[in-house]
Amino acid sequence: KAQTPAAPAAADTDATKAAPRTSVPTPWVKTRASTGVPLYEAPAQVMAAPSAMAEIMPTFRAQVVAVLVRPGQRVTPGMPVLTVLMPEVLRAAGSYQGAALRIAAYQQRREQQLSLKSEGLLRVADLSESEARLAEAKATQLEALATLQAASLSPGEAAGLSSGGGRVSLRSPVAGVVTSVQASLGQVTDGGTALIKIAGSGEVRIEARLLFGLPAHARYELVLPSGARRLLTLSDRSPQLDRRDGTVQAWLTVAQPTAAPTDPAAMTDLPPGLVGKLQVYVDEADATLAQAVLVPARALLLKNSRAHVLRRLAKGDHELLPVQVLLTTGADALVKATTGKLSIGDEVATDASLYAGDGASEGAGEP
Repeated sequence: KAQTPAAPAAADTDATKAAPRTSVPTPWVKTRASTGVPLYEAPAQVMAAPSAMAEIMPTFRAQVVAVLVRPGQRVTPGMPVLTVLMPEVLRAAGSYQGAALRIAAYQQRREQQLSLKSEGLLRVADLSESEARLAEAKATQLEALATLQAASLSPGEAAGLSSGGGRVSLRSPVAGVVTSVQASLGQVTDGGTALIKIAGSGEVRIEARLLFGLPAHARYELVLPSGARRLLTLSDRSPQLDRRDGTVQAWLTVAQPTAAPTDPAAMTDLPPGLVGKLQVYVDEADATLAQAVLVPARALLLKNSRAHVLRRLAKGDHELLPVQVLLTTGADALVKATTGKLSIGDEVATDASLYAGDGASEGAGEP
């Protein structure tokens, strides 16, 4: 016969009693001053001014005849750095000069025909033919002039180009240092290929991504790898928000250069390409942030569609204090009390969600 399983022994009633529920201990933290503490930090890069960079390249197909500089050499504006031979430009110079000669001859012939016409000794058809030839010569000259201007040559240089064997000197448009030479004697290159690169100096800008919603009167500082700090001024920011991280691209300028802008040694500690750290602080002169304090972001408790913090009172009591959230930056939040007072050094609950889990109401219960 199958045996019937014995009934389980009765559990000890004392062991099955639920342990009394105790309140969850919530650590408290003191609110901090908003000044002197960076609200936001982000990597920043020093960007060169567009006018400080130059690339030397022929605009038409050319053959390198002479390389006049080498990497590391300092150049001045207008200094010849490369000599090339451009057949297309040479033909344009010849066409310009030939058209100039034809224009002078046609104009002289036209003046003679006008005098004959006034005496009735010239047919209208003959005068029309001379004017048509004059117009064709002017059109040819304009086409040649456009080619010369594309090669950065003036009409006055056309004669020298023809007599000089068609050699064209390419000049540096900026003052700086030659950083790259990609030209060799006899090399044939198509137009648009950079043969020489020059890096100059000038006013730099700092590029960084800023958190959207930073205070309007914030103070910006750039921390260099050496530890030095430079005060910056916000120049402008992009109107487009990056939906991935809620930041916008911004550009800043140096507010207090270490030397006069005309000094060649100015801003030597900010070479283009340098990466530093941008720190954003609250401006002490901003009256709207005079009563603002920093609290942990987890200290915020949303109740009745309003943000609150749990402030600790004397004798171990506490209260929910409504606040206005001015800015959240990761782990911290910049808040200001809307009713009551929240001062620097007041204690607030570090994690308000623990209090929210108790289901207690305002002013009652321990966190």
